[in-house]
Amino acid sequence: MNRWCISVVLMVLVVVAAVHCAPKSFDENLKVLKKIDINQVLNNDRIIRNYVDCVLGKKRCTNEGNALKESWKDGLDKGCDDCDEEDKRKVKKILKHMYTKHRDLYDELAAHLDKDGKYRDKYQAQIDEILKDPTL
Repeated sequence: MNRWCISVVLMVLVVVAAVHCAPKSFDENLKVLKKIDINQVLNNDRIIRNYVDCVLGKKRCTNEGNALKESWKDGLDKGCDDCDEEDKRKVKKILKHMYTKHRDLYDELAAHLDKDGKYRDKYQAQIDEILKDPTL
């Protein structure tokens, strides 16, 4: 193969890699996240730790972990106004589980993702209500 052919092949590989690795939109990430069985995740400390480490940048991410890592800010900025009831319930269940059963990980994520406390201030009243809900 001559140098020109090798250059073309390398250029194509770079373009494919760039397109494949580009961050997805919030809606694309949401589709990935909706497929996750949250009960399976919440019942497995290793999976929870892997997701947390992914978001914190400590470990490589799965596709689902990347979706979570890429979408957290939009999710917190938008709130769950456009969520259906099932999605709202899942978010509340995850929040309550992390807050009550994995408080150290919750605090680690909060410190990393909400350095100025903006989201904590915005959502604290809702968090307090979720923690009181015995159905979650």
